[in-house]
Amino acid sequence: MTERVYKLGDFGGECVKSAMGIDPDSTGFVCALVKGSEAQVITKRFSVSQNGLSEFLRWVKAEGNPIVGIEGTHGQSQPMEKALREAGVIFHSFKPADTDKFRKAVLGQNKNNERDAESVARYALALEAQGKLEQYRRVWSADMELQVLTRRYESLSDQLTGEVNRLWKLLRYACPDVYLQLEAGMGRTSSGEKC
Repeated sequence: MTERVYKLGDFGGECVKSAMGIDPDSTGFVCALVKGSEAQVITKRFSVSQNGLSEFLRWVKAEGNPIVGIEGTHGQSQPMEKALREAGVIFHSFKPADTDKFRKAVLGQNKNNERDAESVARYALALEAQGKLEQYRRVWSADMELQVLTRRYESLSDQLTGEVNRLWKLLRYACPDVYLQLEAGMGRTSSGEKC
């Protein structure tokens, strides 16, 4: 873990909330703690090892109850998401494109992991101030049984559609007169589309 503390110009007035932004990458992740009432930003880098994740969770809990925001969902952020869920910490996931636009508008064009993590934290604070943060909340984990059932339902629906299409095709070749009568009765065209 590496830690860096630096100061930036004041950002948008006084706020008592703090936010922790997370920018994952292939080797670990960078966290930036932004306290709304201070201009100081604390950044730390953690690895995705068990020790790194444990150290990260201790830091989150030591800071009280900050808003936790992650850039992206699943992919490189999956280890952090899993650790936060298991620890019962509420977090929010943002699209990288949204945090990138916010970083460019508020923090400038300079891009690095620390600035990305800071922009995630500041974006979370801005959404909280506007009352729009809740829609990005991610506390649930996928129900595996429901996922299996949903995939099975989708597979069966696709199979059923395929069988109905094959039946219409067979009917068209075997009995063209019956096919045309059925088509006319159902309001279908010869291409199978409804009129």
